[in-house]
Amino acid sequence: MAVTRNLTDQYEKWIMTPQGLYFDEKIKELMITCLHLKTGEKVLQVGSGTGRHLRYLQELGLEPTGIEPVEELNKLARQKEGIDGKRVITGFAENLPFEDASFDSVIFMTTFEYVDDKSKALLEAFRVSRGKVGIGFLNRTGVTNLLRQFNREGLYTDAKFFSGGELIKLCEKNLLNEIDNIEISVKYSLFLPLRFAHYVQWVDDLLEKINLPFGNYGMLVIKKKKRAGK
Repeated sequence: MAVTRNLTDQYEKWIMTPQGLYFDEKIKELMITCLHLKTGEKVLQVGSGTGRHLRYLQELGLEPTGIEPVEELNKLARQKEGIDGKRVITGFAENLPFEDASFDSVIFMTTFEYVDDKSKALLEAFRVSRGKVGIGFLNRTGVTNLLRQFNREGLYTDAKFFSGGELIKLCEKNLLNEIDNIEISVKYSLFLPLRFAHYVQWVDDLLEKINLPFGNYGMLVIKKKKRAGK
């Protein structure tokens, strides 16, 4: 994805609006709930952008590392208070410069949509994780995202939208050799359009409990099962 400073500035301004703050809080809540992150765990965020979630993970007592292909975004991340600049690395999802099982969890937060080789990125994330891989994604069957797919502008120009079912099939296909050793689950959030969702948060909360596959944002988790003797 060709990220420009203009698009980054637009997103950083939007995320501070009531709608943006609500979106950010809901997807962070989904990430924590689905991945069961614990204090002290090592977490890799693939596509860490300007470091917004890296700082949040740091505040939770985790040990986050971010990898991002756009150096301009990495510079912005390193300038954020609370982020260890040495843990912000320039690199690509398809070729992670880490040893096998280096992290407790590996997370994509609205970045898997933009990866060029999704199969290779998935295999790399699985390789460097010793526990879980989380993919936060814009759900293709979400009401708001149905419009985004037709209106390919700004941040969504190069995005590949998935439904939860499609993403599960992609994971099963690429991790076929590990299929008996993994568990895959998907949970959804943000069912309502953001322009009024933050006024009636209880509706989103209720729909999350039902977990219909029509939320605008989803979190797929691949969990490695503990093998006997390990």
